[in-house]
Amino acid sequence: MLVTKTLLDDRKNTESPPRAQAARLGAVRRRRWRWISAGVLLIALGAGANVAIGMGQQEQTAVLAASRDLPAGHVLSEEDVRIVHWDGAAGGLQLVDARSGQAIGSRLAVPVTEGAPITEGMLGSAAAYPPEGRAIVAAAVGPGVLPGAAEQGSPVAVIITPAAAGAAGTQTAPPASAEAQGEEGRSVPARIHRVRQADPATGTSTVVELLVDAADAEAVARAAGQERLRLAVVSQAEGGL
Repeated sequence: MLVTKTLLDDRKNTESPPRAQAARLGAVRRRRWRWISAGVLLIALGAGANVAIGMGQQEQTAVLAASRDLPAGHVLSEEDVRIVHWDGAAGGLQLVDARSGQAIGSRLAVPVTEGAPITEGMLGSAAAYPPEGRAIVAAAVGPGVLPGAAEQGSPVAVIITPAAAGAAGTQTAPPASAEAQGEEGRSVPARIHRVRQADPATGTSTVVELLVDAADAEAVARAAGQERLRLAVVSQAEGGL
C-alpha cells in the first residue's frame, strides 16, 4: 500500500508542472489577444475620425448670401452680397459659389431677405424688370389697407372694393365708370415688390408697389387712383402671384 501511494504521488508531482504551465500560457495568450483587439479598435476609430474631419473640411463651400434685403428686379453688386461658408454640398442646393462670379451683375427674379443664401434659381438675366407679361403698379395706401404681415415678396390678393358713398351732408363720390363697376369685388393675384413706409416729416403716405399680370395692371391702377384697394396676404395656392 505504501509503495502504491508513493508512486501515485510521484506521478502527480511529475504531471502538475506541465498543466500549470499550459494554464499560464493560455491566460497570457488571452490577454495578448485582448490587447491586440483593443489596439485594432483604437486604430479604426482614429481612422474614422480623420475621415469624418476630412469630409467635413472638403464639403464646406464658400457661397454668397444677401447682405441686406433686396427687392425683385434688383441688379446685384458686390455691396449686396457677402461670403459665408456652407456646411454641405452646394451643388445639390444650387447655391452660387462665391468664386464663380455668377451673381454679380445678375438681376434678381425674386425678393431676397438679408442673410439668405443666393441660389441659381433666384438669378435672372440682366434684362429689364419686370419680366414680359408682368407690370408693377404703385398704390398709396392708408391705414387698414396693408396687413401688418405684408412685406417685400409677400403674395397678396388685391381686392377692388366698391366706390365709397358720400356721407350725409357731403358731396357724393363721382359715379364709377362702367369698367370700374365691372371690377368691383374682383380679387387680383399679386406680389409685393416693395413697400415705402409713410414719412410723417414730409407728409407722404405709405406706397406699396405691386407686381401683377400685365392684363390686370390697368384695373389695379384705376382702383388705386380711386383708393378702392384692399390687400390680403395669401399663399400662392390661395390667389397670390
